[in-house]
Amino acid sequence: MSTMPQETRQAVLQEVYALPEEVLPELLDYVRFLRLRTTRDEDLRERFLSALDTARTIAAQEQINEETIDYEIQQHRTGQ
Repeated sequence: MSTMPQETRQAVLQEVYALPEEVLPELLDYVRFLRLRTTRDEDLRERFLSALDTARTIAAQEQINEETIDYEIQQHRTGQ
């Protein structure tokens, strides 16, 4: 990705600051989408594997396993 001219960057920031507060979460989602769209496949793979490792670590700390997940899903489905 080429570097954005400083004037364009400033214009984008001015537009962002002019937006109402309630649309900022949507803007953030869109900006993240644009970044993902321009990310290389290998970078995405590394980010995914890192997130998966973090999720596994948290699951181990919280003693969450397949049986726990299946049980909670069944409880939810039966309304308990």
